[in-house]
Amino acid sequence: MPVDAPLEAHAPANRLRGRRIVVTGAASGIGLATARLFASEGAALALVDLNEQGVAEIAREAGALGFAVDITDEAAVAAAIDKAATALGGIDGVVNCAGIMSNGKVSEVPADAWRKLLEVNLTGTYIVVRSCVRWMEKEPSATIVNVASAAGLLSNAPGLTA
Repeated sequence: MPVDAPLEAHAPANRLRGRRIVVTGAASGIGLATARLFASEGAALALVDLNEQGVAEIAREAGALGFAVDITDEAAVAAAIDKAATALGGIDGVVNCAGIMSNGKVSEVPADAWRKLLEVNLTGTYIVVRSCVRWMEKEPSATIVNVASAAGLLSNAPGLTA
């Protein structure tokens, strides 16, 4: 099913009814598709993305909480997660979909771009998990899923060195 398919296009099975899940990168790509699917499956969602307008739109569409947060900002992430956990009555799932890509040969990608990629893709994921763990430890069925695009498997592809 296409990423931009409306929620009504998903057949609700309610497999996630009662789950309280944080989804990062929820305004586009894999995160958006995950948010739509999980909403159709009955999950209560807290959606996180740097794109304020995009996360607000999907939050409205999915009946979810939306937080415009830079996942590399530890204090902002912690505050958003605490608000989400309080509103949802806890957190028992995290799906980390937020990520960025840097195109170019290793000789062309500046070190600052490389550092930013690591900060978002690795450290940001860590910060989100770290902020959620204290809530998730209370839930015996808590789950963390860290998602990467298939581009991560193409480290030798031209232009994808970083």
